[in-house]
Amino acid sequence: MNLLDQLSTVTKNLASLGQGKLIALISAGVIAVGIVLAAGLYVNKPSYETLYVGLESNDLNQVSVALAEANMNFEVGSDGASIQVPVGMTGKARLYLAERGLPNSANAGYELFDNVGSLGLTSFMQEVTRVRALEGEIARTIQQISGIAAAPRPHRHGRPR
Repeated sequence: MNLLDQLSTVTKNLASLGQGKLIALISAGVIAVGIVLAAGLYVNKPSYETLYVGLESNDLNQVSVALAEANMNFEVGSDGASIQVPVGMTGKARLYLAERGLPNSANAGYELFDNVGSLGLTSFMQEVTRVRALEGEIARTIQQISGIAAAPRPHRHGRPR
């Protein structure tokens, strides 16, 4: 039996099903293809991880612009105060933003060392700056934990708020 005969047989069998069954068969095929395509798109969707949480709106805007200029993919969180980047890009994005002095919020971490001149800095002042930077980094880390809305911000210039 050649290909033409086989196609003729399939066509006759489909015609013998009747219009109702033929429409049901075609619908099932379209639905099956749709489910496969939707599953493929869902599986290939990149996963994101949190870059920063609890950003002020000004910082959020500046960080978004900087990431867009660097052609880095990002998403603003549903809370409107967090930014997420694709998994594995967090370090690169933080380095890029730190070079530009972002974010500028009071919740500063190691960026504090950018604003401190080393000339005339006593060892006590260096230690205080180091502790403040660690507090800021710890607060950022705590804020990244799922379910944490905010972490206590470190005191600026040693004065409680």
